[in-house]
Amino acid sequence: LWTVQFDDQRVTALAFSPEGSVVAAATNGGPVYLLDAASGSRTSGFTTAASGEAVSLEFARNGTLRAIDKGGVQTQFMPG
Repeated sequence: LWTVQFDDQRVTALAFSPEGSVVAAATNGGPVYLLDAASGSRTSGFTTAASGEAVSLEFARNGTLRAIDKGGVQTQFMPG
């Protein structure tokens, strides 16, 4: 169990990768952070296509992450 701080941002969505080694956390500030599930350390991140707040995150079986922002715009990201 770990705790992660995202400055003054709140988490709006979470998703675990299919193998369970990555946690994706979307924030109200816009960025989606990718975290190591074991340690909680940030490994990478991205912003959605419209730079809006992601309200939904979903990993596909192949590891691709799909984020949907408040405006319904989808962004696909392949971690790694």
